Amino acid sequence: MTRLITTHGLSAAYNRQIVLRSVDFSKAAGEIVTIANPNGSGKSTLLRLLAWIFPASSGSITRMPGLRIGYVRQVLHIDPTLPMTAPVS
Repeated sequence: MTRLITTHGLSAAYNRQIVLRSVDFSKAAGEIVTIANPNGSGKSTLLRLLAWIFPASSGSITRMPGLRIGYVRQVLHIDPTLPMTAPVS
């Protein structure tokens, strides 16, 4: 089984406040993973760590060479002054 990404003891903090503690996670090729938990439990932080958008406080992340991870923020700001028109047929 090819492991795409694995974490061991992964932790994260914002302003020295621990928000994610000692997460062990592994994702194999072909697996479907759902991450579900209450608001504020660290789901987005975990995904940002896996995509290397946010630095881990401790622990390790091992990624398969060449692995690319896409991340779309929950809140998208679109400039309201940007003209967006579409032709009507």
